[in-house]
Amino acid sequence: TGSTSPNTLAAVGFAGSQESVALFLSRLESIPELTTVQLQASTRTEGETGRAYSFSILAGVDLIRREVLDVSR
Repeated sequence: TGSTSPNTLAAVGFAGSQESVALFLSRLESIPELTTVQLQASTRTEGETGRAYSFSILAGVDLIRREVLDVSR
């Protein structure tokens, strides 16, 4: 794995389909504090319980936006 900046979210996981991975990415993109949500990799794997897709995601975290949102409450 490469290095990430302090304001970066790195996530890995498994999903039952590529559509589920895409839905997860879409939901992450709807979070205002996350910027440039990117799918780094998605690989189909076969295991004892069937087929799954492992994936990794990187996203920027806009801490300034978060602070502005907290102040405005």
